[in-house]
Amino acid sequence: MSAKVEFGVNLNNREPLIAPDYDLKMLLDLSEIVEASGFDSVWVHDHLTWSDEIHRTHISSGSDDSHAGNASPDFFEAMTSLAYLAGLVRKVRLGIACVVVPCRNPLLAAKQIATLDVLCDGRLDIGVGIASGPVMAGTIGSAERRELIVVGRPMIAAARIQRMTRLFEAHIIAAESTFREVEALVRHRELGSPRLKGLKDRQTLHEILGLCETASTAS
Repeated sequence: MSAKVEFGVNLNNREPLIAPDYDLKMLLDLSEIVEASGFDSVWVHDHLTWSDEIHRTHISSGSDDSHAGNASPDFFEAMTSLAYLAGLVRKVRLGIACVVVPCRNPLLAAKQIATLDVLCDGRLDIGVGIASGPVMAGTIGSAERRELIVVGRPMIAAARIQRMTRLFEAHIIAAESTFREVEALVRHRELGSPRLKGLKDRQTLHEILGLCETASTAS
């Protein structure tokens, strides 16, 4: 039997990418229209700001506004937005694509996600891709304006693995090297070795299903 195909709509909590006229009322109205139209889910993005560097390298590059300079960082924070939407729309699933884990305190993020999932009656979907290894970090620009930039294969791998969460219908996926560090502590499902765009070498991906009973008892 073939899997059911589901459709979701991005609510665009990152207003500058679409149009300067897109405001909070439009976002809220869109969520209700999506639900009334029979779609399965609504989604928001997880960014704290929108820099020139993101603007140049984001998937939107190539559109007219991607070359228009720095956009105003008018982002509505993802989890706060979904907490409000949980009381506004009652049937569609609520998703974050994807959670930018390094920007958040992991313990606080776990508590926020668990609370939000209860508030929306189990309708929350998130995706997290994990990879580890050496990266280079530094600043570029002038004394008047600097941007922090981080580059390296682990960063590319994590971004690509995040996208795999939808393909495999998994919430947390870890790369092989990262998984081996916690293998004895977690329950997992092997997902194979799909090709990740921008990376030559393949590595096995693992869905993290939760802590093993022995690890839970010890903690």
